[in-house]
Parts: sequence; C-alpha cells; structure tokens
Amino acid sequence: MARLPPPCPGPRARRAPPSHPSRRPPPARRPHAPRPPPPPRSRVPMSALLLLLWVPLALSVGYLLLFSVAGRLRPAPAHPTGARTRTAVLIPAYREDAVIAETVRQSLRQDYPADRFDVVVIADGLRGATVTELLRLGARVIPVAFEQSTKAKALRAAMETLPAGRYETVVVLDADNVMAPDALARLDDARAHADVVQGRRVAKNLDTPLARLDALSEAVNNHVFRRGHAALGLSAALIGSGMAFRAELFAELMSQAEAVGGFDKELELELTRRGTRIAYAPEAVIFDEKVAAAEVFVRQRRRWLAAQAHYARAHAVPALRQLATGRVDYADKALQMLLPPRAVLLAAIPALSVLALVTGAAVTPWLVLSAALAVAIGLGIPAPLRRGLAGDLLHLPRALALMLRALATSRGANRRFLHTPHVAAHVTAQS
Repeated sequence: MARLPPPCPGPRARRAPPSHPSRRPPPARRPHAPRPPPPPRSRVPMSALLLLLWVPLALSVGYLLLFSVAGRLRPAPAHPTGARTRTAVLIPAYREDAVIAETVRQSLRQDYPADRFDVVVIADGLRGATVTELLRLGARVIPVAFEQSTKAKALRAAMETLPAGRYETVVVLDADNVMAPDALARLDDARAHADVVQGRRVAKNLDTPLARLDALSEAVNNHVFRRGHAALGLSAALIGSGMAFRAELFAELMSQAEAVGGFDKELELELTRRGTRIAYAPEAVIFDEKVAAAEVFVRQRRRWLAAQAHYARAHAVPALRQLATGRVDYADKALQMLLPPRAVLLAAIPALSVLALVTGAAVTPWLVLSAALAVAIGLGIPAPLRRGLAGDLLHLPRALALMLRALATSRGANRRFLHTPHVAAHVTAQS
C-alpha cells in the first residue's frame, strides 16, 4: 500500500512576543498644538523701511508746523518814519515788452514824494518802441546786452551805472510786479530799522486753477518762511522781488553775485552768513503774476529746484559748523535748502500711509504726520484764498504731477537762464 506524502507545512503561526510584565508600553504621543503661521517675510523689512522714511519726513513736517504756528503770532508794526529815503526802484526787464510799461506806470503812482524816488528799468532785449514809451512815462532806462542774460548781471550793471551815493535805498521788482500804492512807503518804514526788508508778494491773477494753486503756495511760503521766521527772531526768506536794501550794501552784494538761477537764495545765504538780519514787511504788498500754463510752471520750478539743490550742497556743511558756534540764522537758511518740496510731502505721505496700511505696518504715525502737514499748510492759507478751496484741490494731483516732473528734470537747470514770460498786465486778484 502506497504511502501518502506528508502534508505540506502551512504558514507558521507567528509567536506572540513574550510578555514582560516589568516593561510598560510607551505612552501614546500627544498631538502637538498647531504652530501659529510665521509673519509674512516682507512685514519686518517693510516696517523698518517705512520708519526710515518717516523720520526725515516727520522732521520736515515738524519744521513747517513750528513756523506755521509761529506765523499766527501778531507781528509788531513798523512805525512810520518822518523823512523818506532817496530810493531807486530797479526793474530788470528781459524781453518783457508786454508788461513793463504798465509796471512802470503803476510804480510811478506811489504814495511817496516824487522827488525822492526814481524808477530805473534795466532794458535787456526790449524793442525800441518800448524803450521810447518808458522814457515818455518818466522812467530811467539802462540798456544792457549779455551773452547769457541773468537777473544778477542786470542789477550789477545798474549799480555800476547809477551815481554812487545818490540813493539810500534800492528796491528790486520783477518786470510784471505791481506795487500797492503805499508799498514803497511801507518798505521805507521797515528799512528804518533793518538793512534788508522783504515785502509781501501776493497773486496778481487768479484766472486759472494752476494760478490759484500757485497763489496758495506763495501765501503759505509767506506765512511759514517769512512771517513765522520773523516772529521767532529769525530772518525772513527773500523771494527775488519786492525787496528793499540799503544801497551801499546792495552794491557790494551785487559786485560779488554770480548766480544764474536762484539769485535771491544766494543773497539770502550771504546776508545771514554775515549776520545781517532780513526783516519782513507784510503791510508792503507787491502783486506778482502767477503762471497759468503748465509748461511755464514746469520751467520755473525746474529753475527753483535746481538752485535749491545747488545751494544745499554748497552750504549744508558750513551751516552745521556755524550752528555749533551759535549762528542760528545762517544755519536755518542753509538747512532750509534740504527741505523736500511740499509737493513731495503731499504726494509721499498719503502714499506711504496707504502702503503701511496694506502691508500691516504701523499706520498711526503716518496718519498723525498727514494731519500735521494739513494743519501746517492750512494755517498759512489766507481767508480770500479759502473761498473755492475745495474746487482748487481737485486740480492738486495735476499740479503735483507737474512739480514732480520739474523735480525729475531739474538737474543742471540753474546753469542756464530760463526766462519766465509774463502776460498779465493788470491786477485781477485781491490780497
């Protein structure tokens, strides 16, 4: 009988591991609490960047706010003097045939003894018919011609031509300026107490939105950089026209002046460097044409911004040295050149406030800065210009864009003469 094959061995049953009563099973792992998500990588560096930008902007706004508040202090009036000084009203006129005759006509109507002042036109490129008309009106005309015309050269030529010692006071006007009837007398009152006086220049025309915004800007400048500074015992800023000087001092200054653009800033810095204080006479009103065309606005601002940058480079370091010796007036004027244009502040601060909000950085400091800037500017806007202010602000973005364009193209603009044409012969605005 055949044997059956042995059965195939099945899978071996796994033996249970021997139990060790002395060893306890490892405790079950507790689930970890979820970690909070890491902050966005951009938040920390963006906060630091915004802080770096906030500090210089805050210093600039703080400067404006300080002197804007000071501008609300009531200035001491200049007391009228008895005898009037012998005065030369100098008017450089480069191809200003459209407006110069009316300027001379109005200048000769001053409430000032007729035998105590002369109107002198420095005629650069005027037509023969215009010169004849000026002589007929009673002005003295000094013809000049330069390879590169500048205001400083014209005024230097006038001081070299006029008889030395004939005049005690020199008043400088632009070819489009119209003095209020008592402006010359008010400048003379202030000149009795100071060698240099800046009058209050206001808008002559408010016929376009750009002209109105330009008028607002000048009003704020008068309030902050002239009235506010004078209230705290510092020199007022010169503005290029509506200025009165002791004649001998002006002749000396012009013999050294070399500015192509920003000649008023050159005078301002030199005067304060010498320790000569510049007084402010807000009651001496001079009407000045405000630019109405965009291209003229850009060209004018390019010249101003280039001059500011030039004098900032030349005077910032010496000003710091003078500040250490207590020469605050000169240091203040030089450091003013480092202030960013208000257009930059008006554009940058709101934009950076939005950026702080979007990125999660601290937004409160930016809101405070925006409010401080609004107060600093608002305090300087006179009542006549507040009417229609809301409508004017609608045109502010365009003006800011033009100003930023001027800033971007200002490099080297002070190395050549950039003429600003004038067309408004009559005063259509109120002071």
